[in-house]
Parts: sequence; structure tokens; C-alpha cells
Amino acid sequence: MSNTEYWDLLAKYLQGEASEEEKSLLFAWLQAHPDNKALFDSLRKVWNAVDTPADNYTPDVEKGWQKFQSNAGISREYLAKEETDTLAKPEAKIIRFQPWSLVSKVAAVLLVLVGVIYVVKLTQKNQSAPVIFATQQEKQTFYLPDSSRIVLNKHSSLSYTPDFNEKDRVVRLTGEAFFDVKKAAGKTFTIYSGSTQTQVLGTSFTVRTENGKTEVQVLTGKVAFSTKDNPEKASVLLTPGLKAIADSSGQISQTKITDENFLAWKDNKLTFNNTSMKEVVGTLRDYFGVPIEVTDNRLLECRFTGTYENPSLQEIIDVLVVSVDLTYSHKNGQYIFFGPGCK
Repeated sequence: MSNTEYWDLLAKYLQGEASEEEKSLLFAWLQAHPDNKALFDSLRKVWNAVDTPADNYTPDVEKGWQKFQSNAGISREYLAKEETDTLAKPEAKIIRFQPWSLVSKVAAVLLVLVGVIYVVKLTQKNQSAPVIFATQQEKQTFYLPDSSRIVLNKHSSLSYTPDFNEKDRVVRLTGEAFFDVKKAAGKTFTIYSGSTQTQVLGTSFTVRTENGKTEVQVLTGKVAFSTKDNPEKASVLLTPGLKAIADSSGQISQTKITDENFLAWKDNKLTFNNTSMKEVVGTLRDYFGVPIEVTDNRLLECRFTGTYENPSLQEIIDVLVVSVDLTYSHKNGQYIFFGPGCK
């Protein structure tokens, strides 16, 4: 986005008219550099300092201007210098302002002032510090400067440099994320994760790095997946319904997506369609992050069907107890499943 568009976002946010997506874009800009945050804080301070006048209020223009100088940090020396640098001014005229006109003019002057300061600082400061998004116990949704949507799974992080989308679009991922990438005039979107790189123009897919392996699963569009060190020899082109896994040795394998729940962490939904208990147990381990053991392999041959919105582990276990003749114990955070299996 251009600087002008960010000023529009600032104005909409301060007036309480910004959408959730616009707020995310603005917050990403604020995190891009400390100067952005400092400027925003100064702008909000002056904005809040301008009180809503009463209907019968006739403003004291001189007093209002002095208050604006103080809030904006404009010194008398600065004003004196400005006067010497300009032509002689015509004789002042007394003009009656409407209350809201004064507020608008103060806001406009302030935006011009901080805009000039911001542009000057951008030419002087080093803008190399990366912007970092990180999650802890819960997944979160973020918007990048190009309006691409990122859903970060818990315990994951994503970073990019402040020049993102100027020439190209590059991010670095640790953990797992869902990407809904917007097309941007042919600019390639590249994700570096582990020892791999994923390149797209505009599509939706997931990337997951764990235990030295990186997995990419595609929902829409096309994705080029390769190793960073040797992209010519180790690379695949993925289309919807396909996934690829790169192991720690740099080998890439490609298969179809067979797991109905590969987006369960994002959508808060679990679906089992005549699924083997072996797969069910594996899915429950991953989704809820709890250890589950099975004492008899015959139980793993049972099949299970069910769909759960915003599921709880106990809810699903209660159904399994009835549907596959299962009993269980729960101790020290671990579940153990018992049962005779299914004939």
C-alpha cells in the first residue's frame, strides 16, 4: 500500500469507521517500524485532544491554534523560522469558523505535518527490521500489506521485511499456516520454511514444518514447491487436492490429500467418514495435542463416522465409548483406550 492509503486507514480508524481487515492492515504497518507506532500515538493524542464543541459554541481561533501548537509539539522558534522563510503575509482577516470546520482544519493540518515528518524519517531511517507475527496457545488471523490473509496455527510465527510487496513478496514461516494469497500484478509470493521454498501467484494452501519435514497441501490454484539449495532437481508443481512432503534429506514426495481433517485446526471442525480408529486416534492426538494410547490393535480396525463443530475431546470420546465398545482411562494428561475391537 502507498503512504497515502495508510493515512486514509489512520483517519478511518480514528473515526471508528475501519473494518476488521483494514485494522489488520493498519496494525501490520504499525509493527513494521517503531517510527510508525510513534507517529500514530502522537496523532491519536492530538486527535483525542480536540473536544466536540457545543452547538452554540463560537471558537476562539487564536486560543485553538495555540493549543494545537502545544499538542503537535510546534515550538515558537520553529514558527519564527517559518515566517522568515516565507513572503510577507497579507493582513489577517477575522473569519468565523463553524465548530466542525475548526476540527476538520486542525486534523488536516496535523495530517500534513506528521505526513511530512514521516516521509523525511523514511528517507533517513534503516527499514530493515522484520515484521513478526507469532502465536502462542491460540491460532490467529493476520493480513499482509498486499491484503493476503494468513491464519497462523498455535505455536507458529511468520515474518517479512518492511519492503514487502515493493518488488516481490517474501515471508518466512516457522510452524503451520494457511495462506490465502491475493494476486498482485504478477508478483510472486514466496514462503521460506525449513529447507524449502513455496512459490505462488494467487492461491490458497497450507504449509507446515515439523521435525525437519515440510508439508504443503493445496486447495486452489497452483503451487511450486522445492528445496532452497537445489530447486532445479528437487521441485514439484502442485494443483488442488495434492500435497508434497520434503524430508530432512531434501527428497520431495507428492501424493493426494486423503486426510479430511487437514484443515481442522483452522476451521474448528472434525469429520470422520467410515474412518479407521487408527486414523481417528491420530487425528485426535494432533488436534487436541494430547497423548492417546491404544492397548489392543484390534480396536484400531474399528470404523467411525461423525462430524463435530467446535469439538471437545470428551464429547468425541463419549461417542466412541458407545459406537466402538471402547473404555478408557485418563491419568496425568494421558488417555488410554481399551476395547475388544470390532468384528
